[in-house]
Amino acid sequence: MDGQALIGDWSLGWGREFTIVEGEDLPLLHFPEAPPGCDARLIPVGEGRFRIDGGPYPDAEVQVETPDHLLIGGVIPVTRLTRSAQPPPGSGLEPPPLDLDDDELRMCERMWEFADHPSKHLDLELGDLTPCRFVQWLTVNDLVIFHGSNHTGIEELEPVRRSMEVDDNSGRGNRGAVYGTHDGLWAMFFAVVDRQRLRGSIRSGVDTHWSAVGERLDRYHFSIHHGELAARPFTDGALYLLPRDRFERIPFYSQGPPSQEWACESRVRPLGRIILRPEDFPFLDRIGSHDDGELIEFEDLSGRIFDAVASAREVDGGIEMVVAADRDEVARMVEMSRRFFPDVEGSLADDPQGVRLTMTGPPGFQHTLRSRFSRFLE
Repeated sequence: MDGQALIGDWSLGWGREFTIVEGEDLPLLHFPEAPPGCDARLIPVGEGRFRIDGGPYPDAEVQVETPDHLLIGGVIPVTRLTRSAQPPPGSGLEPPPLDLDDDELRMCERMWEFADHPSKHLDLELGDLTPCRFVQWLTVNDLVIFHGSNHTGIEELEPVRRSMEVDDNSGRGNRGAVYGTHDGLWAMFFAVVDRQRLRGSIRSGVDTHWSAVGERLDRYHFSIHHGELAARPFTDGALYLLPRDRFERIPFYSQGPPSQEWACESRVRPLGRIILRPEDFPFLDRIGSHDDGELIEFEDLSGRIFDAVASAREVDGGIEMVVAADRDEVARMVEMSRRFFPDVEGSLADDPQGVRLTMTGPPGFQHTLRSRFSRFLE
């Protein structure tokens, strides 16, 4: 299939959509939330295969499966839309300008000198310097990895996942690791959005685009379930500054180009900690919303099933549970889990106490289940 057959609108799922249009020499990949003039090119590299040149997924390989189905990196499905591609909710957000005066610059340098020589005191006192501006300065100078959390008293971060990344076809988000990013503005979101009050998924990130003259243009997107946004689910939190040399950058997919996420599979002591209030987050009033009704239905169902677990034990790659619940309900939960967690497997068998349910998956999934059923496993 040549590039002309790809002309049209496409979906990566979870609100990420793009349009492929005809260019002067090659097809162009256009994200509707991208700055003008930042379209990527699709360069043929073989029969039915293309390399993305530019955009937020540079050097990713696109493989044509059918006229209406593509694969990025052989693992991330892309489907053709029957309507025009739309920007994700709360997307296309520009970072605040970083125009530090001499006093602010000296303050940034002093704060970094303090953080780069860690002591027992993790908290950084910024004085008149706003957290946003210091975080941006750290980001543009590539000095640390950032980790945002509602928990303000962490002395050491552990490589344990307590939640699952939804629709993770690449395996990037469900490792047993400490996660972080080199972009501090993105990480600030996770410090101030109250995870305990939220239902459904959090959709967020930063995309890097490049103009025709080589100018780097970062654009952010943040969105939560529409039923939660009106309640203003925000809280004080902490942004942890982590040593960059302890982390490795995670590829967008296995053997693919780098993503915006980093991971460390061992304990990490922060270099510093910045206490944040919701109003410190520069995009607080521009967070978008999406509909997660189906995911919330699944969360409610799985919550009822897991509350009915009578016993549990670890097995290779997961947990085996005995559930005192209706078999059809358990089977429905397993079927729904395949929709949201493609790398998780579930199987059922009869048991005198109800249903024997075995669920296996990646390390992050195993950590989540161990935490949930620790009372049986200790």
